Amino acid sequence: MKKLLIGTTFLFMIFFISGCSSADELAEKDEQIAELEQKISTQNSQITQQQEEIQSLQEEIVFWGWGVQRFANQLDRSTPEKVAILYAMTLQNKGDYAKNGALQYGLLSEDFKKEMLDTYRAFGWGSRGSSPWVENYKIVQNNMADAQTATVTISLTWKTSNDNGIPAETKLYMTKDENDDWVITKIE
Repeated sequence: MKKLLIGTTFLFMIFFISGCSSADELAEKDEQIAELEQKISTQNSQITQQQEEIQSLQEEIVFWGWGVQRFANQLDRSTPEKVAILYAMTLQNKGDYAKNGALQYGLLSEDFKKEMLDTYRAFGWGSRGSSPWVENYKIVQNNMADAQTATVTISLTWKTSNDNGIPAETKLYMTKDENDDWVITKIE
């Protein structure tokens, strides 16, 4: 790409120089060529930067996609209740899974992952910020629509350093994936 731009610039310079009849015209053409070379240099820098960003994002996807999914696959996701508990644990400020958005991402269905990818990136693969966090959780209801779909309502007690906790219910919609594990398809 760069060679093409440099070659085009060279041909452009020859064309301009050959059509010049005076020193003033030649100086003007030199300025135009310098401007074009600067534009090309800027565009090349932008292209390089974009290629580096693409490479970085590809590496991030491979790292998180493969690594997290392998880790998530090792967890017991055999029932909707177990997935709901794992989800709640990723929202806590303590324990092995504390504030782990990457693990939370691994609990999602493939379609929901695509939908939520930018959100998890925005939080740096944590689960939200340091506050609020889930202090306690309790499964309130488990509705099995059939052998492949379920809705689990979980009561989460959200806490900050300034309060004693605010309970809120969250619904986790789940389905079984191709490995017969439960995955989250929607969170309300």
